Amino acid sequence: MQPPENTHGQSDWDEQRLVQGIAARQPDARAALITASHDAVFSFACRLAPDQDLRRDWTHDCLLRIISDIESGVFQFRHPGGFWSWFRKRSWFLLLEARRTHCRRRDREIQTGGFPADQPNDGPGASCPHQDLERSEIVAAVESCLDGIEHEGQRHALRLLLLRDYTYQETAETLDTPFNTVRAWIRRGRLALRRCLARRLGLQAGQEGS
Repeated sequence: MQPPENTHGQSDWDEQRLVQGIAARQPDARAALITASHDAVFSFACRLAPDQDLRRDWTHDCLLRIISDIESGVFQFRHPGGFWSWFRKRSWFLLLEARRTHCRRRDREIQTGGFPADQPNDGPGASCPHQDLERSEIVAAVESCLDGIEHEGQRHALRLLLLRDYTYQETAETLDTPFNTVRAWIRRGRLALRRCLARRLGLQAGQEGS
């Protein structure tokens, strides 16, 4: 399950101007963010809840929380692409947290008799699995480790390969770089990524090198 993809190409606002506008509490900047990202966030919410009201509520709350984060300085623009990368991670976490909160409340109501035990689940396999949290933590760790790779070519190549499912050839063509160079970037970048993930996820030395 992938985090929501952004649709910022539909907006006339570039990232930096959009972030600065929201930080300055400009209504048109807030509206531009909602217009550009609502459908992507709602699409991910639809995977987590079949109930239409929950989908709308979670999407609405998620976007408001993100706007509040920007206004309060939690996110600050540093480089192109950074905002939408952060946006995907942040919306992923907020929607999963909304789901976990809903599930905990539902379970408590079932136990206290305030919620029918035979009420339908939230969808196929929707027993509020703890794997959701584990997956989100792994995705966040990968994103963070990718951001930390100093070599720009290695970082961009791995993003295309791992997050957008590009082939080596497609990656080389997109970066306009010789195939063998891209292959070397990816090999070295993978080593840096493994070391970083080993530290963040507490993997043993043997696992890191596997």
